[in-house]
Amino acid sequence: MAIILVIEDHEVALSLCKVMLGEKHKIIEARNSDLALDLLKECKPDLIIADLMVPNSTGSFPKSSEAVKLIDTLHTSDSQVKILVYSVLCYEPHIQKQAFDFGASACLLKMGNVEIFRQTVNSLLGLEQN
Repeated sequence: MAIILVIEDHEVALSLCKVMLGEKHKIIEARNSDLALDLLKECKPDLIIADLMVPNSTGSFPKSSEAVKLIDTLHTSDSQVKILVYSVLCYEPHIQKQAFDFGASACLLKMGNVEIFRQTVNSLLGLEQN
């Protein structure tokens, strides 16, 4: 059973993500970037699924041009963990490039194709495709 840290503040998107992942993984939720960094140290996840537009613990959201820096912070905290960026900002090629430059393993448009999401998660976890 893989441990997956999901960084998402929007309730519907978080619920959808959990449904797409199914019950075969242990899901740990972080509703803000500060909590995500704390949980990263505690739970040692196998995979991080991160929205870029999540607030910090005070409720402040980053500007879209700075949101991708969350990936750099996560990667710096644990360079071994795989990071799937799952965000509406992934439609912008320069955001995708920055995410990969900062250590993301994959970048998918939020609310996109369910099968591509599952295949990407399985691939990042080194699981066989079902």
